[in-house]
Amino acid sequence: MTDNQTPPGWYPDAQGVQRYWDGTEWTEHTSADAASPALVTAYCTNCAALMDPSAPACTACGFGVGTVVNYCRSCGTQASPGQAMCLACGSNLTIYRAEEKSKLVAGLLALLIGGLGIHKFYLGYTNAGVIQIVATIFTCGLAAIIPFIEGIIYLTKTDAEFEAIYVIGTREWF
Repeated sequence: MTDNQTPPGWYPDAQGVQRYWDGTEWTEHTSADAASPALVTAYCTNCAALMDPSAPACTACGFGVGTVVNYCRSCGTQASPGQAMCLACGSNLTIYRAEEKSKLVAGLLALLIGGLGIHKFYLGYTNAGVIQIVATIFTCGLAAIIPFIEGIIYLTKTDAEFEAIYVIGTREWF
């Protein structure tokens, strides 16, 4: 398989091993690699570079996770504009558009009235908000130090980091 018209995907190589074809050449990744939980199994949706699945942005091109969909995040197969599902692996290709949340508002809510968990509710973390309220009540207000620290963390992150970690991502604490 040396034809440049062959789309990226998993194919048997000359030795019969399932190997990933990136659209131009064979990569070093085999199907045994993909099954191993210790190895990276996510691809940048902009450039198809292998990346850490928990990273907020690609280190090869700098695009944030889910900002564009040129390639499938699960298998790295090239996608057409408007394509909703990867034809190679069946993964959803639609971009998640998070509701706009202000880093400044979340930070100030955490600093000023964080003991009430309002910043958690603002970010959409209802369970964490309830836990914060209960913790504040049972510790006679001592647990309010947690949102104070979170407020400082929120305000010291860049806008892109804040959005990737707390708005698009699902980190509820710190």
